[in-house]
Amino acid sequence: MEHTSFAYYKLPSEQKYHYLGSNNFPLRLHSLSAINEAHKGFLIAPFDTDADPILLISPSVEQSLPLPQENVAITSEQGNLEKIDNTYLQHFKQCEELLNNESLQKIVLAHRFEVRMEAPLNHRELFLLAATAFPKSYVALWHTHESGTWLTITPEVLLENEVGKWHTVALAGTMPKGESQWSEKNKMEQQFVVDYIKSVLSPHTSELKLSELQTIEAAQLLHLRTDFHFTTNVNIGEILHVLHPTPAVCGLPKQLAFEAIKDIESNPRKYYAGFSGPLHSNGVTHLYVTLRCAHWKEPFCIEYYAGGGLIKGSEAQEEWSEVTRKKKTAECIVTNHILTP
Repeated sequence: MEHTSFAYYKLPSEQKYHYLGSNNFPLRLHSLSAINEAHKGFLIAPFDTDADPILLISPSVEQSLPLPQENVAITSEQGNLEKIDNTYLQHFKQCEELLNNESLQKIVLAHRFEVRMEAPLNHRELFLLAATAFPKSYVALWHTHESGTWLTITPEVLLENEVGKWHTVALAGTMPKGESQWSEKNKMEQQFVVDYIKSVLSPHTSELKLSELQTIEAAQLLHLRTDFHFTTNVNIGEILHVLHPTPAVCGLPKQLAFEAIKDIESNPRKYYAGFSGPLHSNGVTHLYVTLRCAHWKEPFCIEYYAGGGLIKGSEAQEEWSEVTRKKKTAECIVTNHILTP
């Protein structure tokens, strides 16, 4: 039986999933900096922490259960390019102007897709389907009165900590599986994120190591990834404060891009491009950026959110195609467009 506030989640490549539940409302945290070692449970943070609450589900019940051993494959949808949405195109042109006059180096433009549903949501079944279909991703489904219900299927670590060893990633650049050559645009976008994370972590770390650049697979897409491993004596809340939102979901310069996003995008992001995950649960923390996500606005109305990074020279149709491909990650689960071999 699900509780008033609850979360299901699975870490990448795990063969089990976790459930945390409470019949109390979640704890509201006034800032990321306020998060400390005393806070334990499932953490949910929005993109804009001034607009939506940071929530912590302090569970009265915690369970870890084996995942179903089903071999589920996602359909690979091919076809013509989708016609670019007029609202997205308008927002793209506003971003393009800021990039061309060099006010910004990068900005991440997101889009919301709203769809009517025909059937009510079964939380556990939907989560298990997503967790089985995307074994290499972090998958989470949570519900609180304050946030509503969200599903995320994401490859991007924001911050992890096990026995004093800290980890984050720079993840940017996107191309479909099957392609082999990364464009200069994608490489530049990734380097922006690497440079930013290095600059904000260096003052707070005693040791900071970067991995080689690698290509990773996430659903039907490929991304560029650089891992950061570090040690620090700084409180976890301070690390979250300097990291979030990273240029992978916001832009550079960070504050200017953040304000531009709020001015340009028609719909607030809410918990899209925020983060979630277990905080100090059994001594470990795994927080992931909320991407490829769906939000149940009401029982029969769902919102999908997806976005992509723009730099000078980005092309509208190419970026729109990337956004629609990302949207399909959550959409294929919600609409049950899957194949079981």
